Amino acid sequence: QMLKDINPGAAGSSPTQMVAAGGKIYFSATDGTDGQELWVSDGTAAGTQQLKDINPGAASSSPSGFAALGGKLYFRANGGTTGDELWATDGTTAGTQLVKDIRVGSNSSFPYSLTLFNGKLYFGANDGSDYQLWVTDGTMAGTQLLKLINSTGTADPNIFTVFNNKLFFRAHDGTNGTELWKTDGTTAGTVMTKNINASSSADPAYFYTYHGKLYFVANAGSNGFELYESDGTSAGTGVIAPAISPNSGPLISVPYFTYLNGSMYFSADYNTSDRELWKYTAPAPAAVNDVKPQIDFTLYPNPTHDNITILANEKILSITVKDFQGKTIKEVSNAKNVDVADLANGVYLIQIETPKGMGLQKLAKTN
Repeated sequence: QMLKDINPGAAGSSPTQMVAAGGKIYFSATDGTDGQELWVSDGTAAGTQQLKDINPGAASSSPSGFAALGGKLYFRANGGTTGDELWATDGTTAGTQLVKDIRVGSNSSFPYSLTLFNGKLYFGANDGSDYQLWVTDGTMAGTQLLKLINSTGTADPNIFTVFNNKLFFRAHDGTNGTELWKTDGTTAGTVMTKNINASSSADPAYFYTYHGKLYFVANAGSNGFELYESDGTSAGTGVIAPAISPNSGPLISVPYFTYLNGSMYFSADYNTSDRELWKYTAPAPAAVNDVKPQIDFTLYPNPTHDNITILANEKILSITVKDFQGKTIKEVSNAKNVDVADLANGVYLIQIETPKGMGLQKLAKTN
C-alpha cells in the first residue's frame, strides 16, 4: 500500500536515494512546492515528513550519496548559495547542516562515493584543483584533502573497497593512467598499488574480496580486460586465467562476481562459447602449518542496532564485517569496537584476526 501521497495529485514525489539509519528511512523527494529535498519516514504516514528545505523555495537540493558516520548521515546536497557540498544530519531539522563548503562560493565540489573506513569517510571532491581524494571525520576542520594525486588534472578516485585494512580504489595520477591505488588513511600511505598498464590506463573495476584476496577486472594493454587477483602488494597483483588460450577481453562486460560454497562465480568469455558461467576456486593452503586455529571470542550485544564490542584472550589485530557472500563491508584494526549503525538490517559475519588465528561469528543487525 502507498504509505503517503507526498505530492498530492497526478504528479509523483519521485522518492529516491533511500537509506535506513537509526530506525528511520531517509530519502530525497518533492512535495511539488519545495523541489527535491531531504525527507524522513518512521514507516507511518504521520511520521513521513520533509526534514529540511535545504535549498529554499522551488529549487532542489537533491540530497544523495548517503553514508553513516558516528550517529549521523552524511550526503551531498545543493544549498543554493554553496553549490553541491558535503552535508550531515542527526535526524533533526536543526541538526541538518553544511559540514564544509569545500569549493568556496557558488561552484560545487560535488563530493561523491562517500565510504567508511577506520572511523572516517573517504570520498572524491573538487576544491578547484579538480577531483582528488578527500577525507572527513565529520567536522569542518577534519574535512581535508588527503592527497593531491593528480597535480595536472582530475584524479577521479572511485570504486572504494575496504580490503586488508586498507582502502583500495582506482585513480589517475596524470602520468600512469587510471590504476589501482590504496590508502591507509595517511598522505604518505596513499600510493599506487601497481601500474598494471604501462602504456595507458588499466581501468580496474568491479572489486570483490574472496578468500583473503582482492579480485577485479583490469586491462594490461595486451589482451583486453581480464581477471586480476591482488594480495594488496605490487608483487602480489597479477592476472589469473584458465589453462587455455583465452579470447581477447574475456571480462570486458560486467562479471557479476558471486560467492557460493567456497568458489567465486562470474561471467566471462574465455573461449568460443561466448559469455558463459565460470567459477574460480582459490587454492587450499600449501601445508597444514599454514592453517591457523579457530579463536573463540565474545561478541556483544547481539543482536545490535549500532555498536558491537569484541573481547578475546588474544590481541585483536583486525575486525572484519562481511556479508554471507564473503564480501567485506568494513574493516577496522587494533580496536575492540565496531560501529554498524549504517548497516542494513540482516545477518552478517564478524571475523577477527589475532596473532594465533582467526575467529568467526554471526551478527544480527536490527533497528
